[in-house]
Amino acid sequence: MNVRHIPFNINGKIEMQGNTKSNFDNTQRTAVEKLYSRAQREVCEWGNFSEVIEEFSSPSGQNYTLYIKPSPNKETPKVRILEMGIQIPNTSRMFSVEVTRGKKEEILNFLSDENNLKEISDCTKILSQRLNKE
Repeated sequence: MNVRHIPFNINGKIEMQGNTKSNFDNTQRTAVEKLYSRAQREVCEWGNFSEVIEEFSSPSGQNYTLYIKPSPNKETPKVRILEMGIQIPNTSRMFSVEVTRGKKEEILNFLSDENNLKEISDCTKILSQRLNKE
């Protein structure tokens, strides 16, 4: 069955009806899969490493960044932090939220668990709301 994308007007914004949400879910899923694949290779078990970053956009044009970084605390060299950020338009600033933290294996397990996509999706909503308040 084909679902037509029919534009409709909500609060002065033209929105697309149909598969927009599922397309965004697929976009998020793809970004998580890419991040997982890269994290397997690029995140070390302990110590410092360069942030591993994957970006994706919402249908409304908001740009999100999922990234893994090492713990800034030198006393916990095995801790990795998974965060999500959103770029504030027309600035170099970004809002971010921590998704989870743990050892490399725990981060990989989190990214590979299909049930955690809802938590990542919730983070996009939190960041979007925060951006709208700005």
